[in-house]
Amino acid sequence: MPVPNIDFNNMAVNMLPTEQRKPFWIMFVKALVSPIVRLYGVFVTYMFGETLLAYSSGAAYNTGALVRYNYKTYESLIPDNTGNAPDTSTQAWILRNNSFIGAIERAKYNGRYLELTYALNRYFNTTFRQPPYPAPYDYGLGGGVFSDIYITNVEPSFTSFIIGSTEVNSSIVYSNTSSGFVFTTSIFGNISTYKFAIHIPIAKYISLGATNSIRNSIVSNFVNQYLTGGTSYVIVTY
Repeated sequence: MPVPNIDFNNMAVNMLPTEQRKPFWIMFVKALVSPIVRLYGVFVTYMFGETLLAYSSGAAYNTGALVRYNYKTYESLIPDNTGNAPDTSTQAWILRNNSFIGAIERAKYNGRYLELTYALNRYFNTTFRQPPYPAPYDYGLGGGVFSDIYITNVEPSFTSFIIGSTEVNSSIVYSNTSSGFVFTTSIFGNISTYKFAIHIPIAKYISLGATNSIRNSIVSNFVNQYLTGGTSYVIVTY
């Protein structure tokens, strides 16, 4: 979707009659369009994203200052804004965008191996590396290094139902009055619960939150947007 590049301040001044383009009237019309200028800026950054410095609790922010905090972007509402966490200090900060990554870029992400690997490293500010990766993800080219956050497939494992020469070497079979003879399903088949694993550096994982539950939810909230229904995964650290 093309987004027009509009300078509302310049347009407002140009709409004034030539003889009225005095400092007072210029300030007046700029004040009138200032809400539109801000909303347009929010819209543009929503579409294209924005590169901002992470919030620092020790820094002093002026009114209108922009920061990235917990993968969202916030705008300062007060001068000398120090020590106010953006996600809880609603008098000091206003949420600008729910993601620092623009909607146009996010729309290109999906659950395919390479795209999801790139998206994870982009979102969590780690290093993405192009293939080849280590075997068996090297396309037969050999060698390679994984991205900081990388994905591996989890091979499904099966345990067959065994009929041995003796009872002790066979899977358990027992009588059930309603359905005849049955065998224990846990021995017959045990497929892996997970289809793939997301590997995250331990330092990055710990930085995501105070508990594993919070950390896993942060990762899952991002990943689940791009997976097809029923695809399960496990988060592991290294």
